Parts: sequence; C-alpha cells; structure tokens
Amino acid sequence: MIAAGNSDGGSRRNYIPSERFLALVVVLLVAAATWSTVLDVNFDVDEYYFLFLLEVAPKMEFLFRPFVGHIVGLMNAGIWLCHSLFGLDPRGYQVLLLVIHLVNTGLLFRISFALWGSIPLATFVALVWGVSASHAGSLERFAMIGTLTGIAIVLAILLVLINMGAGKASVTKLRVAGIAVALCVASLGAGMALAAALTLPLMALAFAPAERKKLAPLLAMLIVLPVSYL
Repeated sequence: MIAAGNSDGGSRRNYIPSERFLALVVVLLVAAATWSTVLDVNFDVDEYYFLFLLEVAPKMEFLFRPFVGHIVGLMNAGIWLCHSLFGLDPRGYQVLLLVIHLVNTGLLFRISFALWGSIPLATFVALVWGVSASHAGSLERFAMIGTLTGIAIVLAILLVLINMGAGKASVTKLRVAGIAVALCVASLGAGMALAAALTLPLMALAFAPAERKKLAPLLAMLIVLPVSYL
C-alpha cells in the first residue's frame, strides 16, 4: 500500500500501486488516441529550411545555430537526431513528438498525485493537459521538439523537488547542482528560458540554509538573468 499525506496534514486514502498504474495507463491511452492524427502531419516550410541546413551546413555549426536571435540548442539537437534516424520521413519525427508529449503527461500525473495523493484528481489534471487542443501548435510541428523536451525536463525537476520536500529524496549539493544544470539545459528549448529561469530562485529559496534564505534568491539571479535572454 502507498500512503501519502496532504499538505494540510489531513489523512488521504491509501492506494495500491496497481490502481495508480491503471489510471496512468488510461490517461496515456486517451492522450495517444486524441493526438494520433499528428502522425500524418507533413513538414512545414520552416522545417524544410532546417532540413536543408542539415544537408549543406556542418553538423556542429547547425547544433549551435541561433534561430530568430535565440539559442535553441535543444531544438537543433532534436532536429539533427530525427534527421539522422528518420531521414526525410515525417512520420518518425511525429512519433517522437507524440512520445515526448505522453512522457510529459505521465510526469504531470505523477506530480499531481505527489501533491494531492488523489488518483481521480491526478487523472483529471493529466487528462486535461494530455488532450488539450492548445498543444496543436506544438505537436503538429516537429521543430517544437526542443520546447517539448524542455517541458519534460522542467516537469521532471518539479517531481524531484516535490520528493525532496516530502523527504522521499535527500537534498545533496550534487543533486541541487544537477537540477540547476538541467534547468539551464531546459532553457535551450524555444520558449522555455523564462520557465526555467523562474524556477531557479524558488529552488534556491527552498533549499538554502536558514541563515542564507534572503541571499539565496539574489544569488540565483546571477543565473536567471542570462538564462532569461536565451
């Protein structure tokens, strides 16, 4: 049995692992069925441009190439990986996007359950996210792979932070440093820099020693300011 306590100290129902697993599987199946149509999406104009660059530009130059003034290393790396694996077949690109979206949906389910200890509530939150029409702009363009990957990193970090706060994971300097590095990596996904940057002061405030609580967020700004401009 898995027992979880809520934030206000009240009791919550205990769930056996199979209940939570079954709910997660249902959420993922519904999300996959909802977005299965993206598997038939073809390349967009911008994506043909990226594929052209991969053919004519050195690979390392492409990986570090900015896009509309922003550093988008995750996007470039994702496009390069897809091109290496799938060539010019758009279906492979779209399958990978859908898989990342399902990973994100699963992470949100786990985060919701970790916060509230309720399978119905976690299922509802993850389903709303998983099937939301607002994802169409991301799931129908493989160039958004950097953004989806960045979201996955941030969600994974939030889950780790929640487990740390609940005492399920130890707080070590190495782990905190790893989280900071991961946030910087997440910021290399298009549109993810601000999300990653805003998480850093909160992390610093949560895990700083008591005597440095006021100073920690200010020190975190040394990373936040450059990251927010990526």
